[in-house]
Amino acid sequence: MVRRSSTQRQEPSALTQALESVATYIPTEIVTAYVAIVALINNPASTSRSGQWLAFWVLLACSPLTVILIYRAKTLTWSLPRFETAAATIAFFLWGFSLPGTPFEALEWYRPMQGGVALIAGSTSFGLLAPVLRTAPKRESAEASP
Repeated sequence: MVRRSSTQRQEPSALTQALESVATYIPTEIVTAYVAIVALINNPASTSRSGQWLAFWVLLACSPLTVILIYRAKTLTWSLPRFETAAATIAFFLWGFSLPGTPFEALEWYRPMQGGVALIAGSTSFGLLAPVLRTAPKRESAEASP
């Protein structure tokens, strides 16, 4: 009989893998800002989730703009990376919807299982759609610039 050492790493669950997969589509700046804001406003004595809701909706709105600005900085073009912009926005929603302590927990209809199912469905969809829809980076040529 082989005993598992307590120092051995356990295989990540499907939910953990889906969370990591979806998070790759979200700009790091958005994830960092959300985690930092939620940590700063967290008050265990309060049942209000208004700060979390505000952070969630503001950063959800900032996700597409962040993707466009990052794409612009990397490619020096203003073309719209449609898939990446939509994927980042949807991924942030799914990520925020499924996190432990999500503000959605305050809603009567919400169950953590719903977040997990949505996250796995989103991760699978991104995995299938990304190879087909991903925007190929294009750089503006020197001759095209005025």
